[in-house]
Order: sequence, then structure tokens, then C-alpha cells
Amino acid sequence: MRLAALVSLSVLTACSSAPSEPPVPVVPGDAASIVAAARQCDPADFEGMDVPDIGQPRFEGNPSQAERNQLEGALYLERMNLQPCVYALPSGLHFRILQAVGDDGLTPQGGEIVRVHYQGTSLDGEEFDSSYSRGAPADFPSDRLIRGWVEALALMRTGEEWELFIPAGLGYGARGTPGGPIGPEQTLYFRMELICLPGREEGGCEG
Repeated sequence: MRLAALVSLSVLTACSSAPSEPPVPVVPGDAASIVAAARQCDPADFEGMDVPDIGQPRFEGNPSQAERNQLEGALYLERMNLQPCVYALPSGLHFRILQAVGDDGLTPQGGEIVRVHYQGTSLDGEEFDSSYSRGAPADFPSDRLIRGWVEALALMRTGEEWELFIPAGLGYGARGTPGGPIGPEQTLYFRMELICLPGREEGGCEG
């Protein structure tokens, strides 16, 4: 299922539901300063670093699938917070910059068409959507996507590759996607590359 189809089915639902609270503390400061720090952090500098084990979720009684997903998502984001170069924005969006670009990179304006490559997986690593698997990047309006994507794209530069760790409140919310594959209150992982901006002559899409 393509991301555009997922968005058309569920982004309005996600926005109309009360967003989930960020499950872990966020880094103080505004988004721009946080992203600037993230661009200076190279995950390769931390190879071999030991990361504490925070354990697995423990459920009591007979929790609903949404409750299970909430707890699993909270622990997942806690675990990501212990990883090198993972930053949290005030919204609760967690991210890591795999490939940073200097000031010559372009940042999309709200609603501008973006060309991206991406892969989306559930927390167990199961892929539910991928432009890489289809062999072609995708074009989307940058403001008609799940909230986590909208926020990230407004901060990215062309040529950058980010990992996104998206809590349900910034993804598909309390309902998930009707009929699957995304469940209620499910935290998601995306790897996303902002290739270019097709609507600009200098947007980098030529060739």
C-alpha cells in the first residue's frame, strides 16, 4: 500500500483525534537549534557504544491492542533516546540525520511538492510501504501527509536522509488505517530521503 493511499484514508482521522502525548522527554530548545545540533552529530563516531537495555513491555490483565501499541511505542522511543544522534523535537517527533547537507540544500515551503524516497516499517521491522521496493521515488504535497512527515520535511534539506521515529499522535492516531496495515496507537519508523523539489527550476530534479 502506498503512503499516499494510507494518508488519504487516515490523515483526517489522525488529525481529528486527540493527539497522544509525547511518550518520552524532549530536548529543550526550538526545532531549528535541535536540527542544527543533529546535523553536527555523526552516528559513525559512536560505533561500538554500549546502550543500556531497558527491557521489554510487561502487560497486566487483558489490554486492548491500542494499549499494547501505546506501551510498546513508549518503550521503543525510550530505547531510541539512548541511541547516538537521535534527537526529539518539542512535538515528540524523534529523528536521526543519516546524511546531512550544508546551507546550499533547499528546504520545502508549506504545500510544495517534494520528491522523496522512503521506507516505512512497524516496530518489528515489517515493511508496510517503500518507494525503494517499487524502484521509483514518490512526489507528494509536503503539507498533505501525516504530521510527523509534515514537520520533518519543513526542516529537511534536499539531499538529506533522515530516520524518523513517529509516535501515533504524529502518525495515524488512535484508529490506525482502516483494515490495516497500521494498528491503533502504533508508533512507526521511516527512513526518508528528500531528493529534490520538482516545482522549482533550481530544485535539483534535473537530469
